[in-house]
Amino acid sequence: MKLEKILIITILILAVCTYANTVYGTGQIISDGDSFLGAGNGDVIDYGSVQDASENVYNIIRVIGIFLLVAVGIFLGMKFMTSTVEDQAKVKEALIPYTVAAIVIFSAFFIWRLVMQILNSSIG
Repeated sequence: MKLEKILIITILILAVCTYANTVYGTGQIISDGDSFLGAGNGDVIDYGSVQDASENVYNIIRVIGIFLLVAVGIFLGMKFMTSTVEDQAKVKEALIPYTVAAIVIFSAFFIWRLVMQILNSSIG
């Protein structure tokens, strides 16, 4: 019962963190960096291509991470349903690292998205 509550709370937190879209930042670091680059030899960074590449990498890694989480979750569920009582206890023990991995994966995606939104708001 306690594990179910922890899983539900974890899923709710991940859902809120994954779909957060509004980020506010000052952009002081980026503007200082742009002025530093402007003082150089005139080479300009193509922000569009950097943003496109970052979005592609983000989407590929996110799909792979979610696919692996779902596959492992299905595997653990099937193993739990078809196991004896002793094996079910082992599966329940495996849910703790699974939950930690899910939190790490989704928080990494959230941090990546947060950083990209801060950089985009300060550039554009």
